[in-house]
Amino acid sequence: VQVAAARGGSAVLGYSPLMSGALLGDPRVLWIARRRGWTPAQVLLSWAAASGVTPVPRSRNATHIRDNLQASRLVLSGGDLRRLATLECFRGRGNASLAASAAVAAPAPDAPRAALEASARGTACDARLVFNLGMGRTGTTTMCHALEQLGYRSVHGFTHPDVRDFEAFLLDPRGVPSYNQFANLTEVGDAFCDVPFFGLACQLRERYPEARFVHVARDFDSHFRSLQYQHCRWDRVDHCNSLAQRRLRVWLFGDHFEFFCDAQAELCDGWRPRPLAAWDRLRNLAREHVAAHTAEVARCVPAHSLLRLRTEALSRSGPRLAAFLGCHAQGGGLRLPHLNARREA
Repeated sequence: VQVAAARGGSAVLGYSPLMSGALLGDPRVLWIARRRGWTPAQVLLSWAAASGVTPVPRSRNATHIRDNLQASRLVLSGGDLRRLATLECFRGRGNASLAASAAVAAPAPDAPRAALEASARGTACDARLVFNLGMGRTGTTTMCHALEQLGYRSVHGFTHPDVRDFEAFLLDPRGVPSYNQFANLTEVGDAFCDVPFFGLACQLRERYPEARFVHVARDFDSHFRSLQYQHCRWDRVDHCNSLAQRRLRVWLFGDHFEFFCDAQAELCDGWRPRPLAAWDRLRNLAREHVAAHTAEVARCVPAHSLLRLRTEALSRSGPRLAAFLGCHAQGGGLRLPHLNARREA
């Protein structure tokens, strides 16, 4: 959908009017739903449409298809819209969306339209293509949002990339066919963060030599604690149980990911890591992989195309980032707040 829309000149935004489900239980949404006999999701989809945005909702089953189709015919009253305008909404993280990062809260219902308009305008920066090579849990959400603030069509990861496309691109980044997911990234966006891009430093440099690269590194102890949280919270369920996704993440995070998946029942108490000595082996493997990743970035990306930042100093790094990318108009006041602090271990 995104590639087709881009070719047709339409702006596309990864945006969840449900705020990833968080708004479904909001009292204001529930009040309208009960009064009208709608589902909360129908209220929010109708609200998005009333904001001038055409939602493309994911429909997992026949009930969702029926409810979502019905939502397209439901019209909220002026009073309903005024009530919903008191909500705070966020641009949600989407899979390869053109502006897919958690954003600062903005008054509804203008946030989706404003985000679309910013995405359609594009960037005025000198650098036309940017890759963030910072590993997962180094501030990828913060970086993705900062690049969006600078006018880039910012893509926060391919959450479940086609592993066959990924491996073909690893082997021959210049020779992959045009239908490969990584062959024409500029049709999807012009700034890329997180999975799987940080594991493709050499290949991205070879395929896109005109690009600028940012490498964000983090104090290892803090980084590993955050990785522990990620592994137990998401990887244990979403990625260890898929052979293809597991193989991909071993490439991205190193051999410690394989050992984690094998010992996940021992290492995790639900989605929380247990304080066990068994993590020590994984810690050492992760440290080696982080060092190897840093060395690979230095080997493959020339110094004039690379900006190195620290997670601990990101909040003060906005002007450096803007200057590196040639964002002369926007950069002076750029701020990089830690957007995912609530998801840290």
